[in-house]
Amino acid sequence: MSGMRPSNDKSYDNLPDIQGKTRFLDLDYRLAATLAYVPLFPANVVLALLWVVSEQNSKALRYNSLQSLALSAVFLALSLVIGLVSLVLMFIPFLLPLLHATSIVCFITYVAFSAIAMKQAHEGKVYKIPFVSDLVDQYIRNAES
Repeated sequence: MSGMRPSNDKSYDNLPDIQGKTRFLDLDYRLAATLAYVPLFPANVVLALLWVVSEQNSKALRYNSLQSLALSAVFLALSLVIGLVSLVLMFIPFLLPLLHATSIVCFITYVAFSAIAMKQAHEGKVYKIPFVSDLVDQYIRNAES
């Protein structure tokens, strides 16, 4: 499938389709995973944390939630770096528009990855976001060892 990348972690290579209901709010796992990716900070972070803590039975929902948290963290870190660099370089006229354009591209990328992951989660699949899924896989390997 396009967009799906194999993981080095064998236990998370072929996650099953998302089926079942959450303990909290009694939502379908697919809807819960979809809501974890909604690019509406802090709602996505709160929901993703809720699913990571409360849903021990669904590897796919937990993976989607962890990936959503990692994607939000990466976006937040990039936004902070761009903001700080903008403050330092705000007096150089030609750099400020470049930094604003970089910020916009960063936001559009975040929304695009969120939308793709939301669509895949709604279909009951796990989309592995490049770089972000590697962070999640590494976190899972470290947590399981």
